[in-house]
Amino acid sequence: MYNIKEIVADLELDIKILIKQAVFNVFKAENLMKTVTALIDKELQPVKDKQVKDRVKKSLIKFTIKQWKTICHSLHLGEPLLLIGLAIHNRKTPVTDLQKKSLQVAVNKSINMTIKTNANAINNTLSNLADSYPTTKIAHQPLDSQVEMWQRHEDQEQMVDRLKQQTDLVIVSSHANCSARCAKWQGKVLSLSNKSGMTTDGKTIYPLKQATDVFVTTKAGRTWKNGLLGFNCRHKLIPYKPGMRQPHVSEAQRKHEYAIELKQREFERQIRKCKTDGKLLEGAEAQKQRLKAKQLTLEYQKFCVDNGRAFYKSRIVI
Repeated sequence: MYNIKEIVADLELDIKILIKQAVFNVFKAENLMKTVTALIDKELQPVKDKQVKDRVKKSLIKFTIKQWKTICHSLHLGEPLLLIGLAIHNRKTPVTDLQKKSLQVAVNKSINMTIKTNANAINNTLSNLADSYPTTKIAHQPLDSQVEMWQRHEDQEQMVDRLKQQTDLVIVSSHANCSARCAKWQGKVLSLSNKSGMTTDGKTIYPLKQATDVFVTTKAGRTWKNGLLGFNCRHKLIPYKPGMRQPHVSEAQRKHEYAIELKQREFERQIRKCKTDGKLLEGAEAQKQRLKAKQLTLEYQKFCVDNGRAFYKSRIVI
């Protein structure tokens, strides 16, 4: 089973590396968009959902174009390299190898001049590339996070559809590190056909839509449905039988466990960032970031052990 989040995260890093290589090599710049497109098509083959695949591909192509333009302008590499990298140069005849070699000389000269003016220019530019990420038109958040949400939403819809064929009453699973948004629904009995009432053993029955149809408006003015089974929700619905209960989680325990989870995610983001910088930056700064990633990994492992949590190696791989 493919993991769409991991596929997208790998693609993002691979594309950044291709952009970096194209900056220093005219021949690679000429094939940048072709190479990126072929890479995307190959890596997205396991994804069967055409809508998700198209969204991801469109976002990654836009990201490549934007970052290439930004780098060419930041390092003053000139319009010819910019156009060659975007594969949009309108010539009646192809660019010859001699012309490419001449352009390579000009690019090298421009890079050397930029470094003389600002010794940190290259690493600053590559650091900005490392910090950048593709977003979707629907939500301005990292693409890998967005596709994980799409995948979870799809899985949850399939779960509800399967349950509707078996039963009407379900009980919401319970876990200590859930968000405040879902906490009040843990252990509650829901009706998939949106009925209200009481179970034979005296529990209140709530309509499913009362728990799920909660709408929030972002600062950007976008409105999202984000109740139970919403963004990043990991709750499961279990067919209900009289007498069934879920473990009770106090509010103090929930806040404590959720804070631990947030700290884990923070460690993981920092480690991935340092590893990405280690691959994209040059010289001593790249080595510094690689060492920092190793130190943070040790701290992350210790934090997980000290708090009785699993160490998610897959979350820090790039």
